[in-house]
Amino acid sequence: MVLMVYCLAFGLFALRVNSCKVDKYCHGKTFYEFENKSYPGDVLVQEGPWPLHECRRLCRLYLECWYFSIEWYGDRFGMCTIFRGAWKSSGIVQANGVTLYLSCPDGFQWDVDARKCYSSEIYGPVKGGDTIGRCQSILPEAQPFEPKDDSQMAYVRRAAGVYYIWMGMRRPENSTDVHDFRYYSNGKPIEYEYWDSGNPDDTDHDCVLSVSFHDYRWIDTGCEFNKYVICEL
Repeated sequence: MVLMVYCLAFGLFALRVNSCKVDKYCHGKTFYEFENKSYPGDVLVQEGPWPLHECRRLCRLYLECWYFSIEWYGDRFGMCTIFRGAWKSSGIVQANGVTLYLSCPDGFQWDVDARKCYSSEIYGPVKGGDTIGRCQSILPEAQPFEPKDDSQMAYVRRAAGVYYIWMGMRRPENSTDVHDFRYYSNGKPIEYEYWDSGNPDDTDHDCVLSVSFHDYRWIDTGCEFNKYVICEL
């Protein structure tokens, strides 16, 4: 308690979120976040508590700093979400959401830009219709790669060393809409597109491939081909 009060005097303020369930990755841990405003993006996150002199030193070194205690977590793979505020001479700034990712399960690695856990390996060859089973053989919760934005799609360009990667989406059976592609994980229409020119172009092509020599843009194709898959959580 003394440590927390002392740190507050040097620029620390905490808000706690209490609407998530408890998990071993985050429960009961205390973290400190220090952001050096002289160098945008220079952020230090460390687990505490520390001796008073160390707390004071870091609060002086970094121009803004936060204290937060993680008692709850946001998902089952170690994504801990809390809220933080900062104490300044002008008062307390509006609290912002901050997410601290502690770990991914064995066989998966965290990608900072995409903000997801992806399989450490690229698996295959595998047919388009068999990608779910292949990913779930690694971990029951795993799904084929389902990009939701440019930062996640960029992961394929960085990580994939093969020409074709199956995307975690397909056209529903008997659909006559050439653009009707749904995510494997929830059956909802895709909310992000990265199609190559002229695609999708055929209602008989129910699966989607990302093609490296077209900047990993998508083509719709038959599901019977043996290609590769990246799994995600």
